[in-house]
Amino acid sequence: MDREKITLTGAPETMLATLYARAIDSRTADPVLNDQAAAEAVDRIDYDFGKTGIEPATATSVALRGKLLDDWTRDFLTHHPEATVLHLACGL
Repeated sequence: MDREKITLTGAPETMLATLYARAIDSRTADPVLNDQAAAEAVDRIDYDFGKTGIEPATATSVALRGKLLDDWTRDFLTHHPEATVLHLACGL
């Protein structure tokens, strides 16, 4: 598989931390989100993910935060099916 070299700085580069955290979570024995798309994306990107500072404990925290937001949104939409959800500045 060819890896694509990317060069990002600033806010766009910080999005890689979330992507990497979700990928790490998906590779654990008991993933919170099991985001296989994140794992596949990380495998295709030529980037030093060590620069993100993400470690397994941090990855779990990121995944738990994502799951909590997903759960809150699902619950809200169950009770308000006519609602529109607008997801701004969410990273990945």
